[in-house]
Amino acid sequence: MTFDPDSESAPLSDRFLSLLPYVLPLADGAEFGKYIYMRFPPVGVIERATILPITNIFNSVPFSSLIIFIGLSFLARSQSLTRYIRFNIQQAILIDITLIFPALFGGAADNLPRAIVEPSTNFIFYVFAATMGYCFFYNLVEGKEPREIPIVSQAAEQQIGPF
Repeated sequence: MTFDPDSESAPLSDRFLSLLPYVLPLADGAEFGKYIYMRFPPVGVIERATILPITNIFNSVPFSSLIIFIGLSFLARSQSLTRYIRFNIQQAILIDITLIFPALFGGAADNLPRAIVEPSTNFIFYVFAATMGYCFFYNLVEGKEPREIPIVSQAAEQQIGPF
């Protein structure tokens, strides 16, 4: 029996497997919350307890993000995985790619006043957190592909195809 993403929920095992690729953007995007963690210490405590250990593991192994990125790219093309899992892998890759752009401008932001940098960084973090929350909710609770992220979901859909 094949999984129909429009009418059925994914099996529980696929739901959990579909969350694993999102660890890559989660580790890369958490840095944008630095001002929020400072202003709201309980959020910082949650970040240190959940995301920081993952980030530390990534940072302890040289090129680990690149290695995982390339590995996920190959897995997204593997026909041995269900389309549901491949879609989530591809979408996680694309979310991680979108985080490159604000990170590139982050170095230039060191020379700007904090009154400009902080709201910009917070905005990126809010969009990132909402995107990740949406992906986790749809995968775990609904068991469906999170296909409503503008541009990213459509690109993932095109790269995975209908199969």
